[in-house]
Amino acid sequence: MIVTTSAFKMNPKIYKTLYKLFQEYYFRKNVSGDEFIEEKLLAPDSHLTDEEIEKFVLLVTHKKFLEAIKNNFVSFHNLRNYNDVRMIMIIFILLFASDNVAPNELFEVFNEVKCAFKHKILQYFFNENNIIQTALTGCKFFEDEYILNQIINPLLNKTDVLKKIERLLYQEKIKQRTPKPPTVPNQMALLQRKKVAPTVPLNTPAEPKFFQARDVPKTLYQPDTTDKKLVSEFEKNKLKAQKLLAQAKALDKNYCKPKQALVVEEAPRRIFRAKKAPSRKTNIETRGNVAAVLREASVCIKEQEKEIKNIEVLLKGGATLDKYRELEENLRQEEQQKSIEEIERKHLEGLLTFEDAILAKRKLIECNKERFKEFMEERDAFLKQLEDWKERQQERIKMTVKKCQEIERNARDSDRKLKEEKKNLVVQFKEEKRQMLQNAYEKQKEELAKKIKLIEEIKALHEMKTLHSVTRSLTGQSVPSSVCCAKCRLAICSKSSPK
Repeated sequence: MIVTTSAFKMNPKIYKTLYKLFQEYYFRKNVSGDEFIEEKLLAPDSHLTDEEIEKFVLLVTHKKFLEAIKNNFVSFHNLRNYNDVRMIMIIFILLFASDNVAPNELFEVFNEVKCAFKHKILQYFFNENNIIQTALTGCKFFEDEYILNQIINPLLNKTDVLKKIERLLYQEKIKQRTPKPPTVPNQMALLQRKKVAPTVPLNTPAEPKFFQARDVPKTLYQPDTTDKKLVSEFEKNKLKAQKLLAQAKALDKNYCKPKQALVVEEAPRRIFRAKKAPSRKTNIETRGNVAAVLREASVCIKEQEKEIKNIEVLLKGGATLDKYRELEENLRQEEQQKSIEEIERKHLEGLLTFEDAILAKRKLIECNKERFKEFMEERDAFLKQLEDWKERQQERIKMTVKKCQEIERNARDSDRKLKEEKKNLVVQFKEEKRQMLQNAYEKQKEELAKKIKLIEEIKALHEMKTLHSVTRSLTGQSVPSSVCCAKCRLAICSKSSPK
């Protein structure tokens, strides 16, 4: 899976989001990048943008490559205490997210990163050997052309920008330091010396040991023995090396030469041209002459003499030293030829294996491209479904809000009506109560008036009784009591009848 990085830019907000996502993904095991992205997209509180998702996919794709570069940096500086996630994020920003970005924006991003080694990481990529090591590390994971065009060349092109950012970071670091207060020199008290009293002379002469000079150490005027030993060992090693070189030159000249890679030259293609078949002649007679006969006779005589010599040598009981050396040389040449053929065979097998590996790697890359294409299609379909689902949810929420507003309005209306009814009932109850109190008051008033009238009549009757008793005493005539009682009863009954 290879993603181009030319259009990617970085800012502090995107860095914080990517750092939180990658930190969570880095410490989770048995979870792939696709599953992690799907899980984050399905979350109800997900607010990831397409740019953040693409950058996170790029970061996960190059995770092993970035970890390898981080390990190279740690071994280069021999570090112990460090944060893996922050160092990987800084390397990712340098290699993949710093193209076409203004130095000020990139400085803000680096200033946001809380890592004590960001200054050293920037200086690490200024060294040419470290860039070569980075290229070799990238070739283990991706194609050579991709590493060269997408990582190394952009890194070399933006070296000036990175140096400028490194200077800005250094200046910011200096500003953060608390300056020391200036040194205040003390006044020189040359004219205010204290007068020192002279020493009192001793009664006895001073002992001579106080005036003896100390011994000068030998190291000041004698050379160190360690340097002598090192020089002698160096000379001995040099002599041994010269002897070994002379022995190697005496054995074979090829030992002193560097090994050269075998270059298999392709044979030029032969151009085959059709030739006319020779005409066949039958019954051709060979004609011999004296010279031909003499030549054949001389060849036969030489072969006979050679065979006779060989037989004589065999009869004498062994071969000569020259023959033995010739046989040994032939055997050595045959063994050397076999070894060369074996080396060529292994080299050709290695080339075939290398070609098979390249083909397998290309096939894997194509497969990864297809998988990434399928993933992007699935992602688009999923995002479309997610948008549809969000629209449906929004419509449902709108309908629910409308219903709630309608219910709230009806509740307010019913509450208002209920209050009005209660208010009317209270007013009616007050009116009825007032009417009842008014009627009771009128009735009580009438009863009180009747009672007053009755009391007045009783008073009148009482006055009449007293008057009757007085008249009786004066005239001596009596009025029948029955008539008076009857009148009183009649008056009482007439008063109490309306009630």
